[in-house]
Amino acid sequence: MLCCSLWGNDDCDWVSLPAAGSSGGILSIWRKSLGFIVFSFKGKRRLWNDILMTKNGFGDIVWCVVGDFNSVIEVTERRGVASDVLSHPSREMMEFRWFLEDLELVDMPLVGRQFTWFHQNGVAMSRLDRVLVSHDWARLWGNPNVWVDDRDVSDHCHLILRYDPADWGPKPFRFNNFWLENKHFTDLIVNTCESQNFTGWMGFILKERLKGLKLAIKRWSLEEYGKSEERKKMLVDSIKALDTKSEIVGISAEEVETRKCLFNDLYFHARVKSRRKSNSILALQTANGVTEGSTNVRQAAMSFFQQRYSNDEWARPNLDGVVFPMLSKENNSFLTAPFTLEEIERVVKDCDGSKCPGPDGFNFAFIKEFWELMKFEVRILFDQFHGNNCVPKCLMSYFLTLIPKVKSPQSLDDYRPISLLGCWYKLLAKVLASRLASVIGTLIPKTKSAFLKGRQLVEGVVAVNEVIDFAKKFRKDCVILKVGFEKACDSEDWGFLDYMLGRFEFSDKWRAWMKACVCEGNLFVLVNGIPTEEFQIKRGLKQGDLLAPLLFLLVATPFKYLGLPVGANPHKVSTWEPMLDVIRGRLGSWGNKYVSLGGRVVLLNAVLNAISIFFLSYWKMPVKVWRELVKIQRKFLWGGLSNHAKTGWVKWDDICRPKKEADLGLRNLLAKWRWKLLSHDHEVWKEIVTAKYDGDIIGKLAIGEVDVPRTASLWWQDICLLDVNGGWFRLAVGKKVGMGDSTSFWNEVWIGSQSLRQRFLRLYSVSTQQNEVIQSMGRMASGRWQWVLAWRQERKFGVFTFGICSLSPSVGTIRGVCVFKCLEECGAVQSLCVLLATAIGSDPNKG
Repeated sequence: MLCCSLWGNDDCDWVSLPAAGSSGGILSIWRKSLGFIVFSFKGKRRLWNDILMTKNGFGDIVWCVVGDFNSVIEVTERRGVASDVLSHPSREMMEFRWFLEDLELVDMPLVGRQFTWFHQNGVAMSRLDRVLVSHDWARLWGNPNVWVDDRDVSDHCHLILRYDPADWGPKPFRFNNFWLENKHFTDLIVNTCESQNFTGWMGFILKERLKGLKLAIKRWSLEEYGKSEERKKMLVDSIKALDTKSEIVGISAEEVETRKCLFNDLYFHARVKSRRKSNSILALQTANGVTEGSTNVRQAAMSFFQQRYSNDEWARPNLDGVVFPMLSKENNSFLTAPFTLEEIERVVKDCDGSKCPGPDGFNFAFIKEFWELMKFEVRILFDQFHGNNCVPKCLMSYFLTLIPKVKSPQSLDDYRPISLLGCWYKLLAKVLASRLASVIGTLIPKTKSAFLKGRQLVEGVVAVNEVIDFAKKFRKDCVILKVGFEKACDSEDWGFLDYMLGRFEFSDKWRAWMKACVCEGNLFVLVNGIPTEEFQIKRGLKQGDLLAPLLFLLVATPFKYLGLPVGANPHKVSTWEPMLDVIRGRLGSWGNKYVSLGGRVVLLNAVLNAISIFFLSYWKMPVKVWRELVKIQRKFLWGGLSNHAKTGWVKWDDICRPKKEADLGLRNLLAKWRWKLLSHDHEVWKEIVTAKYDGDIIGKLAIGEVDVPRTASLWWQDICLLDVNGGWFRLAVGKKVGMGDSTSFWNEVWIGSQSLRQRFLRLYSVSTQQNEVIQSMGRMASGRWQWVLAWRQERKFGVFTFGICSLSPSVGTIRGVCVFKCLEECGAVQSLCVLLATAIGSDPNKG
């Protein structure tokens, strides 16, 4: 009777495990009459609704839901099925994701296997079985591990819920930026530095200084803030107190804002814990089977990367028969010039202060704050490096953190290794990378569009897609070869790198610097935040070191899949489904229980809009996709992604208006390519476009004047459509003449709002200088510019002469450049966004 009373009726059955000693017992109760229709979507909906009603009926208690849901939440959870099933998420998939979000439970990652169900054909497999736990479950009893056991006669694998009591060890020190807001923190750092007295090489002194500061900060933080769990408990108690007060007597506006801030703190705390759990490595699939346990997993990780970064000597081929460009003497002198304090300070200023620290534990937020205290010692460190061509070994240790590449990683091949460097070596590498980036463009061909300033990855996508479009339209034979480098940076041979530096004629001093930076280093692998034992690397480039991508350019051509399907039709919704699926998945992982409305606005602007930027930088979004994206954003803003109706308290058109107009400032983006076509820089994608369409499109403010062939690609048609509906781009952009050597006198808009050819067509028809630039239309005489205009017959100039007589090209060396006309108010990008918001409003057909 007790179980029936707990359940609420007698339609139940149960099984129990009694308590043993200090360990509590388990009572499991379920409804006997609950039916499950395996293949019916309607039946699944009914089951999901029953589970939701049951959970809501019991209230806010600890939950763990285990079972075969017979549904997946994303296409990556299936394999071996028809390609059309994997191409885009189904309605069932989306509704199942909404169901999991409404449950507000955490979907635990799997250990041991990626799939839990296998078809009898041995090809099709899916992840149908899940373990869902509430945040309170993990808070009270810790995070469980969901092991996928081997199957026998069943087509499903067993799921085993286990706990990992292993002690992974103490975590290394990490600087917290919020310490800088404490008024006593500056005095602590200054007093500690003044009490220190070290001698020796400056690298050793700086390393010991940070070591002493680390100990002092630890003691101070423990006294000042206490433990984080105690602070979290205080936040929860504060929320409960405000909730109780609001139910009885109401709370003030100030207390309402306080509660919102506390909820946001809890939300981000929950997100950090959830991310930490999903990134944790509890077991690994190795050649010897599944490895588990803290000691065994750490040893397996260490052995794996020791082997990856080892180097077997063998007779490597060389490239003696290939001709390479050579670095000039001037550039070599620039690279190896003495370091200046101004150069170092400029790099420090540009560094992101929120990046993860290396073994020393300090990020650049700390370095920036106390730069005046340390800058002269840092200058000495750079001078010693310049003179001795070596980096102190105490600065060359670094962490290797592992980022999952898939949802449920099984082996170390499923992780992406990223290097976390010490702050002093990172500063040195950034200064050297800044110098190298300034000259490497003279050595790297224009066909390479990655890792170089002024070149963008998506330029390669444009070039390849235009070639494929041409081959399809005109039925031409075409061969596309994609070369993939497996573990490219990790397998880089140091001897070959030095050989290539020599072939490019880098100086001996620079080559010695690169050997000191690249060919040295001791590595710790971070497993669940805990470092393994230190070991030495013998090959590879550090992913995370700014020198790595630039040096990689000198030995290989990077060509990677950029997330944009090559040759796809951007007008089909299925092309955009991967982007929409990522957005839905990201939103589904955010618990709306903790985040306030203001927090959701921040997340929409900072995270969601950024996901779609890469697609929009090349393709114009179809209206149907735009509406679906707005629908997703609107649902999340007003409370979540579930299928239940949500009340929108502000019109979406108003939400998307700029903040200066008293709205929320959410932005709805191809004009970048139009902007790049205004410059005369030689780029491969421009050469392809001009060869396909018109050689006279470079530098034109109005491409709409150019005839668009019917065989043009969809991308080029969308580019040309920017001049339709008023030609907002032409109105927004003007041209500064400069010396006048790159601006057409008659054909470009450089005075007024039209070209001189458009305004004075009769004069243009009798001019003998129709294709001349401004600079060749006159000369300097007695320090003043005089126009020299040539005509086929004499004319009275009138208004024409009056309009240009006061204008003259610059006598300096500034080339003509295109600028936004409204730069005085704000930056170029923001100016363009404001203009678009005014011009198109919420109608996607206009944009």
